[in-house]
Amino acid sequence: MLSRFVLRHRVAVATAAVVAGLLGGAVAMTLYQSRLAQRRFEAVRQLASSVMFDIHDAVAPLPGSTAVRKQIVSSALTHLDRLARDVGGDPELQLELGKAYLRLGDVQGLQSQANLGDPIGALESFKKAHGLLTGIRDRATNADATHALAEVSRHGAAVLMFTRQADEARRWADESVTLLEGLVTRNPADAHRRELAASYSIMADATDSLDYRLKGLAIVEALLVKAPDDENLQRDVALAHKNIASPLVRVSEGDRAIRHLRRAEEIDMARVAAHPESRQANLDLSFDYSQNGMFYFNRRLFDTALENFQKALAIRLRLAASDPSDARLRDRIVYLYMRVGQTLMGMNRAIDALPAFEQARRVSEALLAVEPRHPQYRSNVAGSQHSVGDAESALSRRTAACAAWREGFRIYSGLEQEGKLRETERDDFEELRIRLTSCS
Repeated sequence: MLSRFVLRHRVAVATAAVVAGLLGGAVAMTLYQSRLAQRRFEAVRQLASSVMFDIHDAVAPLPGSTAVRKQIVSSALTHLDRLARDVGGDPELQLELGKAYLRLGDVQGLQSQANLGDPIGALESFKKAHGLLTGIRDRATNADATHALAEVSRHGAAVLMFTRQADEARRWADESVTLLEGLVTRNPADAHRRELAASYSIMADATDSLDYRLKGLAIVEALLVKAPDDENLQRDVALAHKNIASPLVRVSEGDRAIRHLRRAEEIDMARVAAHPESRQANLDLSFDYSQNGMFYFNRRLFDTALENFQKALAIRLRLAASDPSDARLRDRIVYLYMRVGQTLMGMNRAIDALPAFEQARRVSEALLAVEPRHPQYRSNVAGSQHSVGDAESALSRRTAACAAWREGFRIYSGLEQEGKLRETERDDFEELRIRLTSCS
């Protein structure tokens, strides 16, 4: 029967066979392409979220790892940009790439962690992440994308503040708070509440609001009660207390800072005792000593202030010796050299203060040589020149004093013309203007 049918309908059968073959091939090709696409997605996931960053995270704690981390970041950026051009509207792939750009930006220039001193590169990565995540926030990956987008906004706000783009920083910080408040309302999971606390902290920095700092502290203290051995939460609580203490160290605030200063130091000393080799725990403890120093400096208790500043400086110098390319750490070393010098000036010890100010200037100039337009590094150089001039003047070396003051004034003038001069630096700028009236 079948043979007779085939003989009668040779053309139709042949045509059907061809069509069937084509359909079978198409199905096979579709299945192959589907499997290929899945394998490609998994490869992208591994590349974007695991392989490169696992390697980076493994070497990051090692002394002298900055050069290697730069190579990893450069390679990661090249691959991610190539993948982003071919994302093809796949929301899962967009989510993975967005998260990868977020991690890349953190490594490039997020000031709350060791970074490569590239805030401009960090902002570019955050903007790429923001674009990818915004595009999928209202789709199937809503919760994950919203969470990631809030983190991008928070980290971007921190870098924008560091690069003195205050208005934009407030917009990004506000977006982060809005996203996370909505997420916590829908799902008050501990992880979401912890992220909200971090966003409150950034919003507090952007708006100088103590209320936001207190709201963040209340969240992380409650979370730590539930998980007292969580080392990340311990750090969060210590940071929250430091952030609250920061504006309270002023004399006008009386002793309101003391409770927060002591709580932060207590937590960080325990962290260092538990992990003596932890760079992060040691650096955090140096911030405690630095804040203590400011509390006593503002009350003219110079001996105690100097002791705390010197303890903080010793920790940072030790950490920097093992990784001299850590830009964030060197910037924080400049701050402490300046504080040590200012304290010695308060003690009428200009001869001892001058080397501290000169060290601050040298480190600042080295940072500026790498990032010539960086407003923070330019401000550091200007401030250190101002202080060098004051010390030289106190030592009756007028020519040297005037030369240093002129250079500091020149740099501050450039920052003012660009709209990058902070209000906290304006007094220094005007002081230099007055000092220079006495110079020929």
